[in-house]
Order: sequence, then C-alpha cells, then structure tokens
Amino acid sequence: MRKRFNTSTNKKEEKTKMKKNKLNLLRVINVVLLITMVATILVSGTYAKFTSRASGTSAVVVANWSFMVGEQDITVLGSEDEIEFDLFTTATIKDSDGSDEEDVAEGLIAPGTSGKFEFVLSNTSDVVTEYKIQLSAENENNIPIEFSYTGEEGSWTKDLNNLIETNILNINGTKNVVVQWRWPFDGEADTALGTATETPTITVTASITATQTNSITSSTQYVEKQLFTDIENVTTTTAISNMTAVTLSAGPYVYQDVNVFSGKTITKIGIPVKSVSDLNTPQTFTLYVVDKEALANKSDLKPATIAQTHMLTLPKEQLGDTTTVNKMVYVNVNITLAENQTLAFCSENDTVIWGFLRYNSSAVIGNQYKFIAGSLTSPATNNGNIIFDIYVREEVEVIDPDDETESPLKTALKGKNLSILGDSISTYDGYSNNSSTTNTTIGSNKVYYTSSLGSPITDVNMTWWMQAANETGMNVLVNNSYSGDTIANRGKTRAMQLHDDTGDNSGTNPDIVAVYIGINDVKNTSNLSTTVFGDNYTTMVTNIKTTYPDADIFVFTLPPYTAPNATVPSMGADEIEVYNQVIRNVANENGCTIVDIFNDSGITEDNYLSDYMWDTGLHPNEAGMDAITETFISALSSKYLN
Repeated sequence: MRKRFNTSTNKKEEKTKMKKNKLNLLRVINVVLLITMVATILVSGTYAKFTSRASGTSAVVVANWSFMVGEQDITVLGSEDEIEFDLFTTATIKDSDGSDEEDVAEGLIAPGTSGKFEFVLSNTSDVVTEYKIQLSAENENNIPIEFSYTGEEGSWTKDLNNLIETNILNINGTKNVVVQWRWPFDGEADTALGTATETPTITVTASITATQTNSITSSTQYVEKQLFTDIENVTTTTAISNMTAVTLSAGPYVYQDVNVFSGKTITKIGIPVKSVSDLNTPQTFTLYVVDKEALANKSDLKPATIAQTHMLTLPKEQLGDTTTVNKMVYVNVNITLAENQTLAFCSENDTVIWGFLRYNSSAVIGNQYKFIAGSLTSPATNNGNIIFDIYVREEVEVIDPDDETESPLKTALKGKNLSILGDSISTYDGYSNNSSTTNTTIGSNKVYYTSSLGSPITDVNMTWWMQAANETGMNVLVNNSYSGDTIANRGKTRAMQLHDDTGDNSGTNPDIVAVYIGINDVKNTSNLSTTVFGDNYTTMVTNIKTTYPDADIFVFTLPPYTAPNATVPSMGADEIEVYNQVIRNVANENGCTIVDIFNDSGITEDNYLSDYMWDTGLHPNEAGMDAITETFISALSSKYLN
C-alpha cells in the first residue's frame, strides 16, 4: 500500500496521491475445535456405529495501515491537506560561522546563511514499512543552495536527484529526519542574484512515500538472504568484546572488492558497535552509495562520486544499558545499488563508534574483507580487515501450491534414495556428519559448509545435492562427504557406507549414488600419477557396485583449480583434464553415468575464480553450486528420460 504527500514552502496546492496494495492478513485471532465422540450400546446386544463430529472457526483481523509524519497521519490525508514543511523559516537561520543570523532581514536568505528542518517519521501501522524521502526544487535563477541529510562534507549537493533517503521502519519504529541547507559564498554570482530586477526565489518540496514491504508481484516474491558474514572467523584474542575502535576521521570505508554489493538491494546490515555517545539521543551511522569505478585503484572518494547518503538510526533496544556496546547491532534498510555502484561505510559525524574485528592472518579469505579508507577528499591508502553482517533481497519464483503438475524427471525420480560420496564441496553441517538418522559411521566426518561459515552458501538448500533432490523429488539417504578427504585415504572405505543402518530404516540402500571427489588427491599429492589415481578411483567405484549392485552411479569430473591463497599451485584446464580422462575411462568401464563438470557446467579456467568460487578458489559460491546442480540434473535427464 502506498501513500504520498507533497508540501512546499510557498504553500502551493498539491493533491495527495494515494495508492493501496492488498493488506496482509496478520494473525489468526481465534480457532475453536470441538470434537465429540458418542458410543451407544443397545440393550439387545447390537452395537451402534461410532460417530465423530468436528467443527472449527477461524477469525482474522486486517492489519492497520498508518504512517505518521510529525503529528499527521499521512494515510488519512484528504486531497486538500498539506503538511507543514518550513525549511527556510521554521529553524533559526545560521551565519557562516555557526552563530544565529542577525545581518539578514527576517524571512530572507543570503550568501553565508544556512538552516535546517526536522521532523519525525513513525510507523504506527501493523506492518513493516519502507519509507522514501525525495526533495525537489523550483530554482529558475540557479540560486546556489546546497542540501544534505547529514550535514557533513561530501554529502552536500545542489542536485536534489542525488539526495534520496530510503529505509525500513519496523512496527512502532521511529526515525528523526533532518533536512539541511546552506548558501556558500560565490562572489559576483551572489551579487547578481541580489540585484536582479525580479526577486529570485527557490521553492523546495519534500515528498515522502510510505510503502508496506515484502510485496509479491505476479509470479515472483522477494526473500532476504545473507550476503556474507565473517563473525565466526574472528580470533578469540580479538573477539567482539575486545574490538578496536575505528578512527572516524579516516572514513568512509569501502571494500576493495568493489563488486560485492553491485546490483544488489541491501535489506539489513549488522554493524560492529564498540560504543555510542549517548543512550538518550538517536545514535547514527552513515552508509553511502558511491561510484565504484572511482575506487578501482584506491583513488579519492570525491563528493561527485556519491550517489546516495543514508543516515541510519540504531535501534535503542539493541544497545543495552551502557554506552559501551561491544556487539553487532542490526538495522533494517532498503538500499538498491546499480551495477556501477558499491557501499561506503561511516562518517566522522556519526555518533556511533564502530570497531574493527581483526582476523588471524591465516583466516583471511581472499580480499573480500579488505577495505579502502580515506576522507571524502583525501586519497585512500589504508588497508585492514573489517566485519559487517550484510543481508540482501533476492527474487525467487513463487510456486503455486495448487499446481500439482510435475516435470517428467520428477515423475521418474520421485521417492528414489540418493546418496552422496564426496569431499568438502559436498558437505553441510548436520547432514554429512549426522550419524543419528542415516549411517552410523559418518558422525565424525569433517564438514566445510555451515550456516555460520560466512560463505555465500548459508543454507543446506543452496548445496548442489540438496537442490537436485528438491527439484527431482529424490530423498537424500546418506551424504558421506568428508572435508579434505581423498579417494586414497577414506574415499574407498566410505564408498561402502552409503546405506541407512539406523532404526526402522536400517538396510535401506541407495538407488542413485553421486560421486564428486578427487580434487584433494590431485592437488595434495605432487605429480600424482594417473595410474595411481585410476587404481584408487576404480577401487572406489568397484566397492560401490559390489555393496549396492542395484544402484545407478553418477561420477563427476573436476573443474580447473585456482588457488590464489593456497600453498599448492593452481591446476589449469590442461593439467586437470588428464585426471578427468581417467574418471571418464573408469566410468565407461563400469557402466557409470558421467556428470561432466569440466565440459558441461560452464565453469572454465578463465571464469572459475571470478564467477563460481569464493575464499581459496576451491569451494563453490552460489553460482558454482547452481552450475553443478544443473549439470547433474542434465545427466539425470539423459539417463532416465532418453
């Protein structure tokens, strides 16, 4: 639902535009279930049928929609209503030295003057609300007025199209907004304005839009996804309770990986707050949207590169009882970046003192968490490690629950038992090391992917094997994947531990076995001979066939291996293809289906690291997992549909 108001300093009549979306039904108020069972025994010795009766009622209340600007609810404005916005008259006008202006006639502005207008936004509705503040101006004489939401150097602009504030207000949330203006001295141009035949005027209009969040459009909806976090990788000597304060005068800070935020909508940010100035006043932290091209070589953060400025107010309830906070504080936002933009963090005028959470050097993952630091006008030269917890909005397809149609592949595979034999690429905590519900031998398996790792894979449903199971209706029986393992070490033995041996399901064997292992063999063993690799791979496949004679086996080839931070050299396409040919030969000799990641996934030596992997260059990111899933699905289709 959307309502907009416009108001100007010269009280120009403007109609309030209203637009409503469907309200979400918020909560079930009452559910009553009555079950009665009556049994009657007749004297004659015959029995009446048992009868049962059940009834239920459900009531729901529609969410209230209300959004306050100052004391006025803009959701009930009439067409003739206006809200006061006296930018140039309400606040005391200041002189260039910060003192109250006494040298300019009342109601007028002149070079060297400045002022501000403050108002409070309040989400008094029953739904989370997104607001957007946009200023516009009628300034035919080009009076050189500058505007800002933060008042800091670098945030001032004459182009009001660059001055947009968007944010999220939770239910009962409030936001104090300050619109500031100033007229810098400009010599002869100023004199010309003051002596003009027709008195120059400037009219500024404030437009505020309040919109219910999480709307669904046609066949898509949006979900919140964690982009990255690195809290778990902080060493104990620099834990959150021991964070180092940032020198705010050095800000803003920008990640060296200027592409990490590009084209994304940021929905929530976790800020490592060391302390705040005062618990009784709003505590602010600033985000900028900047042109990433200007940062490619640590160049200046010039004011012209700033596209948006967002001053965040930290939720008071998260700060605690003292000004020393030392914890992550989360703020909901709604900031959309273009492909040529990235985020910058913190202003020297922020009331929040945030902190570095430094890594042990061995825990640094690529350069994703390195930053560029510098003032808005000084070159950026500092390097270090900082931590934010970032969430983004992702568009997903809405599945119609009433649509009972399914793909031919799902019809063919639905209910079949899938087991996985692999290394770290196929692990996930709680699945590849869970001996309580599957195979009792896997409880001590080492895992790589966890929800707290900080990788782009934040949920088991993002792994290649669970995606394939969800898409085809297969049941994941046993995932016997072991991080860092080789075929030569445990792989050959684990090949015989792919069945369920627990509880009522004991003795259940896999119908399909997916084998994605071998990269640790070839990268950890210098000049591993293809003969040794082939012998080990053959033994592993033979053990699967012998133990599970009715299972269909799918073997995966290996992509090129790029290792920017590892101690072992990378393996290019030509080098890895030698071992892939061994895998193909073993597969053909043993009647296995080949899942040709090397040839069919789109992952190549040129795009492997930039597009499909993260951290050491070995482990797939979300795009990498998707590419593996698609290649596996294609192989399944070839096997069962052709």
